[in-house]
Amino acid sequence: MKRICLFAGFHPKNQISQYVVHYVRALSELADVYYLADCEMPQEQLAKLAPYVKGAWAQRHGSHDFGSWKILIARIGWETVRSYDECIFVNDSVFAPLTCLKSFVEKGSSQPVDAWALNAYEYQYLEVYFYVFKKSVLVSPMFEAFVQNITKQNSINDVIIKYEHGLTKMLRSGKFTYKVFASFYGSAADEWRQCIKIGLPILKTKVLTKYRIYVEHEWLPGWRKFVKKHTAYPLELIDQHLVSMGVDPHQFDTLYFLLKSCLWTVKRWRRKLFRIHFSKDVKIVVLFGITIVNTDIHFTCYPVETFK
Repeated sequence: MKRICLFAGFHPKNQISQYVVHYVRALSELADVYYLADCEMPQEQLAKLAPYVKGAWAQRHGSHDFGSWKILIARIGWETVRSYDECIFVNDSVFAPLTCLKSFVEKGSSQPVDAWALNAYEYQYLEVYFYVFKKSVLVSPMFEAFVQNITKQNSINDVIIKYEHGLTKMLRSGKFTYKVFASFYGSAADEWRQCIKIGLPILKTKVLTKYRIYVEHEWLPGWRKFVKKHTAYPLELIDQHLVSMGVDPHQFDTLYFLLKSCLWTVKRWRRKLFRIHFSKDVKIVVLFGITIVNTDIHFTCYPVETFK
């Protein structure tokens, strides 16, 4: 199986963290890797990836991961990309691989589908931090048109709606088949413990960089012990990245953080038990945990199948 991997990177301080090098090294054992960072990365930083990539560049374009994938395809050329059996879209938003990545890729390759991803969120949209397209998609005019029409958006939310959701919608419109290894209502960041428990080889970086003050869906204190118990991932790579982002990796072990997490959890449970919310489009009333009114109920129109 001949694969190409397009890796979209970004670091607010124009660095390549060691967890990225670790991830690219693992990917290079499965595919030809090409890297592009959406920032002005110094050449000595890009040199860290030299042993494992076919090409590595950096330019500030502001179009996020989708812009990087578009630029990489333009650099490499559609003819070259289409000469591969599979194309993997990945980004640096995850610590990976926590477990054997090869087994996931080989299983996905063996399935009679046109595309696959590690998980779907809201049960229906494929998360794009690891997304694989087979030849049938690569040669499709619909896929080329989707990539060619990628432009800079005003916000990350616009990117999610137009391109993350749009990519799955493009597959549906083109009658392409696709599956995932897991499907959740929340994202891989929201369900990070569950992802690790079922063996997905990733931990979203924002669990520790963006969500660090809050407990979103799953308990954050004790994350280090949890990851160490379920994976063989080198935790020093996580610590190094947190430090590079200005996050103290030891803050999660403090009594202060534990108490703040407990307070946040109490607030979340209070909202589940007692909640009254009225806005122009949404009305929600929850009393003693019983939903009286909810006009914001989510309906899954296109549930994504999972691999058996």
